[in-house]
Amino acid sequence: WSSDVCSSDLAKKNEIQSWIDNEVYDLVDIRTLTHEQKKNFVTGRWVLTIKRTKEGTFAKCKARWVLRGFQDAQHWDLQTDSPTSTRPGFRLQCQVAANNNWDLTHVDLKTAFLQGDKFGSDRNIVCQLPPEAGYYPWQGARLKRAACGLNDAPRLWWNKLDKALRGYGLIPTRADRCCYVLYSSLPNAKKRSVHFGEESGTQEAPLTATATDSESEKEAIYADQQICKQAFQVETALKACVDYQLQPEEALEYVLAGKDGSPSKPLGQTAQPFNLDKSLDLLLDPVTGSAAHGKKVEGLVNIHVDDALMAGTEYFRKLVVDGLRKDFQVGSEDTNDVEFVGQRVRWREKGTKDAHIRVDQEKKVEELMEVQFDKSLDGKVKCTPDLHRQFRSVLGQINWLQSRTQFQACYQFSRCASASAGPTIQDCRDLNKLVRQIRSVIIDLKFWPIHGKARLIGYPDAAFRNNEDKTSQRGQVIFLAAERKTNSPNSYGSLVDYESQKIKRTTLSTTVAELYAFMKCYGTCQFLRGLWMDISGYPAEVHMRTDANNLVTTAQTTHLPEQKETIHMINQLRTEASSGAIDDLAHVVKIGRAHV
Repeated sequence: WSSDVCSSDLAKKNEIQSWIDNEVYDLVDIRTLTHEQKKNFVTGRWVLTIKRTKEGTFAKCKARWVLRGFQDAQHWDLQTDSPTSTRPGFRLQCQVAANNNWDLTHVDLKTAFLQGDKFGSDRNIVCQLPPEAGYYPWQGARLKRAACGLNDAPRLWWNKLDKALRGYGLIPTRADRCCYVLYSSLPNAKKRSVHFGEESGTQEAPLTATATDSESEKEAIYADQQICKQAFQVETALKACVDYQLQPEEALEYVLAGKDGSPSKPLGQTAQPFNLDKSLDLLLDPVTGSAAHGKKVEGLVNIHVDDALMAGTEYFRKLVVDGLRKDFQVGSEDTNDVEFVGQRVRWREKGTKDAHIRVDQEKKVEELMEVQFDKSLDGKVKCTPDLHRQFRSVLGQINWLQSRTQFQACYQFSRCASASAGPTIQDCRDLNKLVRQIRSVIIDLKFWPIHGKARLIGYPDAAFRNNEDKTSQRGQVIFLAAERKTNSPNSYGSLVDYESQKIKRTTLSTTVAELYAFMKCYGTCQFLRGLWMDISGYPAEVHMRTDANNLVTTAQTTHLPEQKETIHMINQLRTEASSGAIDDLAHVVKIGRAHV
């Protein structure tokens, strides 16, 4: 290693220069500040880290001058929320890239928080400068932008990045605010649905019956026209509630009377009864309300703070990647072998019939260490404060792994997490056992190309009072799978969501536990259905599989459970199964025994 790469002094020098290049501050004489101005003075400290390559070898030293944000007198008055990409959004992006054979591009945006939006006129903060900057001790910095450590730094950075991405023409998905899609219009697309523009609030061209349509098709189109028009009227009524401070009933009457300029009758020559339920269903449906209707997906971006993972066509790459290079300082850029949020994402065998995208966390697994304690201690002994800190630290590392790639550790992690408030020596032994299990077997996610119409298959499961504390456990796995083949029970797909958690509500029977697990899994499938529609442009059917045959039979009967608070869930299951929202509901036989 060269002395320049290893030098922490050089890393500090680069950080100080970044503050200057981004015009983060103006110098002030602290001695001349009034007592009121000195009230919001914050100090800082150096945070030194070592950056490693994708293979785990040493790359360079990294230094950040981090302010003590808890000293900020204005921190209670700031908007501090800032979204980050979801795990399902990342996995579905990998699947879309695999389906379209798109290159994966990762861009690391350098010193992100220093490039965020400038402060407003009401933000007044003075901070300490590092001694290495070469200023006098009585000199401070009046900040013009946020810096690392301040509570509003992530929000101001996200505001600027979001504005830039939308300026390139990208549209954020409805289910994942940090997943952006670039669309282009399809020529001669025949629309069979209505999308309401998010910003303009206008309705796209309505459905139109053509000479080639049969009489039954014309009737269906006409019925859809009326529901679409009524849905638009409901949307307008909701806006009228805000604009004119009307009650919902008054606003709907106001719109139906045509006072907002819209027709007072639904489409067609004969007015039909106003169907509020169907109108709301149309507005809220994950597929019908998608911006992808009649459009082609050119590419998509997932952002997590200063990391941007992109996949798309050459047009998309030139537009977005070149735009980021122009508008921001780019630290590094990689293609087809990238790191994103601690995951290594690689194309394998690209250009062959065995091409697929592999996601692993081998580097993070290697860093996983056991809790160190005296092995002769009795298992019932409570952990000391130092052991408790070690326990929580290792638990946090495992949480990072199990939530992204190490799905086999979900159940054991959930049980260890239940003891995190007051762990014993036995809990430390259980946690160390889980560490050894994770390190002993290499687990990764693979995304193979899926051709044809994809479907979401949800497998919920539950165990009634199987935990040591007599609580029930639920779990689920959801796959994005290929279309079912005729006369073949087998299919293939990619794992896009999974979890295992304790059921926090009281459950009195196995059926109730299975019902909680089923409805949670189904709700997740609907979330994924809308997200997949937005980022791929294609709808996916929802297929549910359960080993609880009584749930399948209950959906076909009028029987009510003994636990009355679950009646609404049973009725919802029947409604979804009979309405077609669940495209396929079936009982599967459990083979063997396994934790969920």
